[in-house]
Amino acid sequence: MAPGRKRSPSELTQPPTTTPMTPFYVDVPMHTSNEGTSSSNGGKPLPITIKPSDGKQTGKYCEKLSNEIGLTVRQHAPVRVEKWKQMPRAEINTMLDRIKHFKKFPTVVEAKRNPHESVSNQEDWDYLCDRFSSEEFKRRSAINSVNRSKMPFHHRGGSRSFIQHGLQVSTENGEMVGQIELFKLVHWKSQDGWINQEARDYYVRLF
Repeated sequence: MAPGRKRSPSELTQPPTTTPMTPFYVDVPMHTSNEGTSSSNGGKPLPITIKPSDGKQTGKYCEKLSNEIGLTVRQHAPVRVEKWKQMPRAEINTMLDRIKHFKKFPTVVEAKRNPHESVSNQEDWDYLCDRFSSEEFKRRSAINSVNRSKMPFHHRGGSRSFIQHGLQVSTENGEMVGQIELFKLVHWKSQDGWINQEARDYYVRLF
């Protein structure tokens, strides 16, 4: 609007313009599940809706797309990464699985003979075994374990993000879910109640 220009009554009462959420379509081979693949979707690409406000993906197939992206990252991301913050987010859980697999064996030599299924290159697996058995890695793991124990509570949301849980409930109920309700959704269940007392106390303090 030009400086000094007065807006007309119609401009003052006109609601702000919003950008509708328009789905775009992806045609990817879904390795993680047969359900929702292009073939079972009438041979059409899967619709993924992106929210213009924050760029987040929504819709029926958004979780499947996230899983597929995670699988692709696990297959192609480099394993020789020194620090957790250097890893792609989708790779962290796989690296934790590799550590658990390594700890199953009594010696490093035996562990090297049994690579984790996500590591196809023997040299990469040997590198990981040497790293997992190093004193520096053990020291860092002990520190991280202590830090995790200090977290007051964890959520029950599984692999879905908070946004995905909120959108699912909003779709089912026809109403948007606020942040406080969403907190309760992922920390409380009717069968078991709150995940712990700390989560309940935090929820009460939100009001």
